[in-house]
Amino acid sequence: MTAAQLLPRGIMTCKVLFLCLALFVAGGCSQTCDKFASSPDGIMSQAVNGVCYYGVQNTYTWDDAKDICEGESTRLVHLQTVAKQQDVFQALGADFGQHWVGLRYQSSVWKWYVDSTADIIATDDVAGRFEGPETGPAAYTTTSSNMAKLKSVSLSGPYRPVCEDDTSTSSPDATDTANNGMYQKQTTLTTAQYLTFFPSTVTGACALRCLTTSGCSHFVFFPAAKNCSLYEESSSPTSDLPTCGGDENCYTLSA
Repeated sequence: MTAAQLLPRGIMTCKVLFLCLALFVAGGCSQTCDKFASSPDGIMSQAVNGVCYYGVQNTYTWDDAKDICEGESTRLVHLQTVAKQQDVFQALGADFGQHWVGLRYQSSVWKWYVDSTADIIATDDVAGRFEGPETGPAAYTTTSSNMAKLKSVSLSGPYRPVCEDDTSTSSPDATDTANNGMYQKQTTLTTAQYLTFFPSTVTGACALRCLTTSGCSHFVFFPAAKNCSLYEESSSPTSDLPTCGGDENCYTLSA
């Protein structure tokens, strides 16, 4: 059982608010989505669970959509779970039932695109979620109030881009000193099962997401890649757990 599950609802809410306040003092709990301010396209922006999502009204090829997101220091959205896909749809509205995602099918494997030199294997994340063929080279969503699927398609599309960006702006060191005992740094993780990952620029934002994610008890922050992975306590741990050294900063939520 995780720390979040052990906490009565009122105490958990207080801990979330306290952590958010600590992040705010450090400059890292802002919900202001201020990218794309000068974009000529119509932009729908919403913050969900500490991450800003930007829906671009015009349609583009996958490569152009990727460039549009990267031009604002964001990326084509990674929808690691059905729940996240539904959350983004609910936040941006029915115009974004179909939009590009940051998926590429390369060497017979689906990967989340990060940049020209790095990708993240997405096989487990997308298993069983495709409607129709699953051979890429790219993918878009088909989402409604009662359905969340992915469809493979050529790079030409065109579809609307949805870009994602962590809204936190403070440095990792600032939130490391502002955690107030909410989470503890670890030198190893041995009994953890992978849940999901998301973009993040600060440790505290990772802690806040873990605290509010069902089952989460551990998280790993990657400052160079600006990503955070969430884990749950498990007697059947993930086979390739992080080493908790170098650019892999491992933490456990305090009880």
